Amino acid sequence: MSDSAREPAALPLSEPMFLILLVLEESHLHGYAIRQQIAARTNDEHVLRTGTLYNALSRLSRDGLVAEVSRESAGRGKREYRLTREGRTALDAETQRLQRLADLATQRPLQNKPESAS
Repeated sequence: MSDSAREPAALPLSEPMFLILLVLEESHLHGYAIRQQIAARTNDEHVLRTGTLYNALSRLSRDGLVAEVSRESAGRGKREYRLTREGRTALDAETQRLQRLADLATQRPLQNKPESAS
């Protein structure tokens, strides 16, 4: 299957996958740096466990949304990852999907509180 015909198979993205793509949009990073960037950007609300991080990176790589940067480029034998064109497309699509959900949530009518019994 050609790259242009590939559907974003991973959509909707899990929260860890979305956050990984989000931080990789800015630069190539190795796993530990990805983990630190996610924690920093979310004020430690999302601290990915090592297994969660590498399972998500494996799936993102398998789905063609991230690619490994050559180890020579990364230096010190660390495996760095970069966002692919398909990854950017998936990140944009997921961002739009989440925005539509947030819009629906903010437009919901206020619920009437039950009157207290006197």
